[in-house]
Amino acid sequence: MEGGRTNRMAPLDLSESRFYRYILKAFLWAVFTYFAALFIAIYKIWFVLLCVFIMSIPIAISGIYSSTVGRIRNMEMFVSQGWIYRLFSGRWLRILFWVLWAPVFSFVMLVQFHTYDGLEWLGLLLVIPAYYIVFRIVKKSARKELRDYLITDWSTKIARRVTPAIMIMLNIVIISQFGDIPQYESLTEAIDSQKAITSEVRGTALVIAISDYLAFYNGAKDFALGSLAALDNKAALIIYAIGGFVLFYNACVILSSFMVPAVEYRRILNPLSNTPDPPPIPRLRIGVATGILTVLTLFIYIPLFATLEYWVRDHFEIVVGPIKELEMIGDRLVKAGTVEKIKEIEIETLQKAQASVAELEQRADRAFDQMERNVEPFLDWYYSLPAEYARIGAMLFSDLEIYIEKQLTHFLTQGKAFNQLEESIWRTVSKNKAIEREHKEKVKELIEKNQVIADTNNVKVVNRISANEAIEGILIKNKINFGTRLTAAGAGAGVATTAITAMVISKSMGKAALKQAAKVMAKVVSTRVVGPLAGGAAGAAAGATIGSFVPIIGNAAGAVIGGVIGGLATGATIDKMILMVEERLNREEFRGALIKSINQARQEFKSQIHGK
Repeated sequence: MEGGRTNRMAPLDLSESRFYRYILKAFLWAVFTYFAALFIAIYKIWFVLLCVFIMSIPIAISGIYSSTVGRIRNMEMFVSQGWIYRLFSGRWLRILFWVLWAPVFSFVMLVQFHTYDGLEWLGLLLVIPAYYIVFRIVKKSARKELRDYLITDWSTKIARRVTPAIMIMLNIVIISQFGDIPQYESLTEAIDSQKAITSEVRGTALVIAISDYLAFYNGAKDFALGSLAALDNKAALIIYAIGGFVLFYNACVILSSFMVPAVEYRRILNPLSNTPDPPPIPRLRIGVATGILTVLTLFIYIPLFATLEYWVRDHFEIVVGPIKELEMIGDRLVKAGTVEKIKEIEIETLQKAQASVAELEQRADRAFDQMERNVEPFLDWYYSLPAEYARIGAMLFSDLEIYIEKQLTHFLTQGKAFNQLEESIWRTVSKNKAIEREHKEKVKELIEKNQVIADTNNVKVVNRISANEAIEGILIKNKINFGTRLTAAGAGAGVATTAITAMVISKSMGKAALKQAAKVMAKVVSTRVVGPLAGGAAGAAAGATIGSFVPIIGNAAGAVIGGVIGGLATGATIDKMILMVEERLNREEFRGALIKSINQARQEFKSQIHGK
């Protein structure tokens, strides 16, 4: 009896040290959250993905632990382990819920924190001591009535439900007493004001999109706080209360992970048991869990996040409604229609040029024929596993369009397809120098004549070109006369070939090929969502088992290594099989798209050298 009482009351003697550990963890979390929220609207997708992943870990672990203890509590009603027991003892649905909940709301929280001012950050920091106080009060009462294994979970559950309500009321008091609350006549006006603020957010498309949607909540919050005395804005108050509760609830979920003793987290991977002291986790279970986490992170979380970013980037638009429609040439505002007049001058210039194009056309046919022969090597590379992972890496750390364009350039220009055009190009250039000089003088005169002085804040630029593009020629530089500028700049042999090849691939080939590549990538990613999960656990378990029997490392660390290897092998094998199926189904279609693009580029090039 005395021994049991000693064990039960011992944690009270450690409350001070636990408090310091809790404060240290919470402080580190607050510092990370502040800087992550500060830079999330600046850096690229890889930074957002990393911050969201780190932010998700305590939310997921805390939620899964609480769900596990809840399952244990429910199992105590059974006297035998029949089919009803097996039905209700499953944890996978609850684990899946927290795996999805954690990254989604971590991302929303970080974007929301980016808009916080000093008082709002103070209100968020106050949740740290508030949660601890509520937790200690609840735990003190729970010790008298609950079983040992339920005390921590019960205390965290109650604390993360009560604390958000307290923090909402405390925040209202702080902001109303010390904050500069804007006054709005309507909810619409408040939302529009927040949209104007979020329009300055830059970075990834996902951050911009979520910022735009959060403007509705922030507008409702400001409107509610600005008219608390009237108490006639119930809808805004409800929106503010719900949003504030969700935000503080997730913050409390994170803080609750700091209050759970490390030994208690063993329950997550161990079989369901109400023993007060959970036994160590078997190495095989550690390996399996590590393998599953590897598959989820590398083969599902990262590709899906990257794909979603590119989907939003293609569909998200910010519409601005300025007052006056003008065009911009370089840094000069000019009357609408000036660019069109410049095009007319270019057409006249091209009509004056009397260059022979017969030889150019023959050389062009041979060059494009060589490009068609280079399609098969490109497809062989494209449907390889290293290329698949390289494209996912390009989605996260650079630019997919640029990466695909570089690969197309590398493969389709093999054999120096356009080098034979050089001689014909230079002969044509020599005949057009005088005509080009006349063209530049006319364009400069037109720009000077149509220049407009206006406030850029009240202007909608409907057309924009650089000064160099206008003077050198919008149409001319994309036709045979671009060789004149290369010669004038002192360019040596081979530069014209590079320019023509870049134009053909980036303008004609790049768009068609990238569209097809994105289509294939979308199919692969969507198929991957189910594939690795179906085989990931089995492969990870096998890898973990092998790792646990290897000498020297045959322990928990070996199980982790085995789990990682199993997860990687499973994911890579499934990716390879999916890629083989994709090649079987789509290679001919992809090849046809590339050949079609080459033929279209061939016709466009011929039209250009003819001056059409």
